[in-house]
Amino acid sequence: MGATVRALPPLLLGLVCAAAPVRAQVVTRDNYLELLPPMPALVSETRASASLRLYGDPTSLSYSDLAPRDGIDDARAARLLELAERFSPILRRNNFSVPRHFADVLGSPPLLHVDTWQDGRRVRSDTIALAPTHVALGFGAQDPTLADHDAALAALVQEFEPDRARPAVRSAEGEQEKVLFFDFPGEDPASWRKAYAKLPTGDSKIYAHFFLEEEPSASGPDRYRFVIQYWFFYPFNDAGNNHEGDWEHLNVHVALRRQAPDSAADRTLWSAEEIARVLEGAAAPLDSLAVGAVDYYFHESVMTVPYPDAAAAAAGAGSGQRTHAWEDPRFVARVVRRRMELAGGRLATHPIGYIGGNNKGPDELITLWPRFWGSYNRNSHGTYPLPGVWETVGPAGATEKIAGRVVPAVRARHGPASGDSSWQTLLDDDHYIAYAKDRIILLPDWERIQELVLSEREARRTWSWLILPMRWGFPTSRSPGAGLLEHYDVGNVAPEGPAFQPTWNRSATRGGFQRYTPRVLKGIQTNPWAGLQNGWGFLNIPLALWVLVPGANVVVSQLGPWSYGALDLVDKAPARTFYPRELPLRFSSVGGGWFYQLGGGSFAQLLPQEQHPQVAALLSDGRFVDPESFRLETRSGPRVLFNLYRGRRLSWEYGFGRDSSGIRYAIADSSGRRVATVAGTLQLNELTGGLRYSVGLFRG
Repeated sequence: MGATVRALPPLLLGLVCAAAPVRAQVVTRDNYLELLPPMPALVSETRASASLRLYGDPTSLSYSDLAPRDGIDDARAARLLELAERFSPILRRNNFSVPRHFADVLGSPPLLHVDTWQDGRRVRSDTIALAPTHVALGFGAQDPTLADHDAALAALVQEFEPDRARPAVRSAEGEQEKVLFFDFPGEDPASWRKAYAKLPTGDSKIYAHFFLEEEPSASGPDRYRFVIQYWFFYPFNDAGNNHEGDWEHLNVHVALRRQAPDSAADRTLWSAEEIARVLEGAAAPLDSLAVGAVDYYFHESVMTVPYPDAAAAAAGAGSGQRTHAWEDPRFVARVVRRRMELAGGRLATHPIGYIGGNNKGPDELITLWPRFWGSYNRNSHGTYPLPGVWETVGPAGATEKIAGRVVPAVRARHGPASGDSSWQTLLDDDHYIAYAKDRIILLPDWERIQELVLSEREARRTWSWLILPMRWGFPTSRSPGAGLLEHYDVGNVAPEGPAFQPTWNRSATRGGFQRYTPRVLKGIQTNPWAGLQNGWGFLNIPLALWVLVPGANVVVSQLGPWSYGALDLVDKAPARTFYPRELPLRFSSVGGGWFYQLGGGSFAQLLPQEQHPQVAALLSDGRFVDPESFRLETRSGPRVLFNLYRGRRLSWEYGFGRDSSGIRYAIADSSGRRVATVAGTLQLNELTGGLRYSVGLFRG
């Protein structure tokens, strides 16, 4: 998942990132422990999943868990895979980075590293192979056998067995601490890119985990939610923060199409009988199931998109709510409807997610040498519901820009007549990846494989990773902020596995994530960093200074929204901006009036001085320019005012005024008597700019 950096105040985190280079280069095998936060606890299965026998009933005579040995009844697993494919997401990649099966990138055999620490020192390092091998791998004997590795793995599983009682007494010699981790290829953005950029995207795989959730506020039989969590593993994260390994996910809430649905009812609530029929499969065909809602997770935020409600609300969203000319309150609903109707509805059950985006944070100015579109800082791997500019989602409130079309293109010729009728090949854009059953791996609850892992060698090699408290990557990486706070994740720590994530078996905000409810804006960006271009280095400096250009940015903000209507008609509108807070009273304003200018006598120095022949002739016989006589005739003139607001109190204020004023000075003789006057006209075209901060009652 995304790092926990949002727990820090943005100002503090900004200072951390600014000072990061001091220690960001000294993360080693011998000091990473001081940077690691405590490992979280496993998250249990839900009571509903257990009581309704989601993964099969082991006490039933028909129960069979043989192929594969995964704690799921084989017949139930086949049904769950059908459901997983029906609701599998279509993911739009930002570059080469796509979800992988971790074993495909670990190499053969997969190696589990175990570092033992005592009193802050690494005292031992072991390596356990999770597949047959006879090669020396650093565990005890010079030529370890499969049995040696399995015995070491079994001891490790028993040591960290979830139900094992932990002693309440501490050793006087000090406690030993073990850090378990997979070490994937590469160690920084450059080497990660080299290791994975050429891997075929066609090998992408995802994981599907089912759970049932009881709604506490529901009454009556319809009180369960049927949720599919799709987990995505990426070998690295390179964005506003860097870490090896990355687990992301989204939730699909499955809805049941009833004969006469109550429009006011929550269509994602099921009865126990309905769940049983769907899991059995015979009495509940797949066509009776639809998407109810999708939870999209990115960084420490979650956005829930209710599919039927959103589609039905396309004609009436935003009623009763104050909107701006810059706002597009029906945008999400319109997009959902278009996606559900795409290709005659054949993709209506496949939510579309966008993998990460281009970082738009101030850390883009840390690396000054341009890298342009070299895939650096473009792999945050959060899963977004829509392309566009997403404000204050990343570390230190960074913005991310997500690429792609809101609705993907489909092939003009597709179907039985073309010789290809599979839904996976409908899309006419290789940036989008569809997942059939052969590219989906079922993840059971860890309780289902706990006994198998303890007692069976093959299950232990296959599933111990789901139970063991391990880091998915080298424990810490070089990253902005790495090393400045001990035992705190500022974005540089390798993640824990899915079952240790706070969102495992939880939907929406129940995992502690912040709900992201954006206002969709047209043609305006409220974040000053949003104009930065990913990888442009020092060339971003003039873009960052754009917010200081008097008037120009206000004009763009004023004109932008009005161009969207025409561009929407031809499907060419620029990306929307997603703003997560209450909109200010205004973003920009234009005004006008008259000004009355005071002072400015020094402008008279622009008049011809003693170097001018005519003035020089007046300065004979001891005459001189009287320094006290410089004057500007005070006049008023028209002024146009521009304001660009950055919140309720702060704004950039610009003004353009034009006037014609008289200027003069006197020439005096030796007695001080003024004997001549030099006069002229000053044409002023004045452009001013500055910051305005309202502290009184009348604040915008």
